[in-house]
Amino acid sequence: MEKMGFIVDSPKVLIKSKKGLVVIDRASSGECNFSGDSISISGGWSAYALAEIPKSTKIEVKITNPVFDMNQMALQSGGTIKEGAVNYTKFGDIYTVVTGNTIVINEAAIAKSILIDGMTEVTTEPLATKQFKVVIAANTTTISFFTDVLVGTEISPVYEILTDATAVNLSAKTTDFPSSGSVVMTFPIFESETTESAVFAYGQLTIYKAMISQTSKLGASYKTASSFDISLTGLDARRADSKCWDFTIIPKIETV
Repeated sequence: MEKMGFIVDSPKVLIKSKKGLVVIDRASSGECNFSGDSISISGGWSAYALAEIPKSTKIEVKITNPVFDMNQMALQSGGTIKEGAVNYTKFGDIYTVVTGNTIVINEAAIAKSILIDGMTEVTTEPLATKQFKVVIAANTTTISFFTDVLVGTEISPVYEILTDATAVNLSAKTTDFPSSGSVVMTFPIFESETTESAVFAYGQLTIYKAMISQTSKLGASYKTASSFDISLTGLDARRADSKCWDFTIIPKIETV
């Protein structure tokens, strides 16, 4: 079996922890850096060290995932994913006041959740200036205004709804932190330095224990694809065989 080749593509990554499994199979980049510190021993008249004694070893993994994954977000935050109905805030939509000094939102808002800048919700009539009244039905929310809010006026309310039971929610508490886990990185190994060449083997790096970093981001730029990084630091797995990591090369075998 060949022991040499070219790694010119990103790896597939598997992270196993108490939160479950995270598979990153479309990573745009992935690397593992090995480094270490040592102590220099000097003595006598020599300007050179007499010895270098290893002090510590460090393993750092960084993966960039172009796909947003709620499981990855949970892994990095230590939070918990649940499926079910939750409160969801709506804002930014513009409604035009129609005859009768009203606007109609085509969904049921949660009572007392509606906010309109510069106005106050009331429950009694007649209305006064800068006041509004809300009537919530099964699938609509009607907001009535005083007559000083003229037909054609644009209103942008803020309100909450209760989602249906299929909503997926990740909740992170003040006591939540990411845990450690194991990491498996599988790299395709090519015959030459170009990706057009054939893959003849796969190299798999297994790190038996690694701490998952809390550092993450959630955001995007207009019309620009986002990427989501995850970093891990190797730890002593306290295994009976003292292993920290393994790297294995196997020949390519078509299984699909």
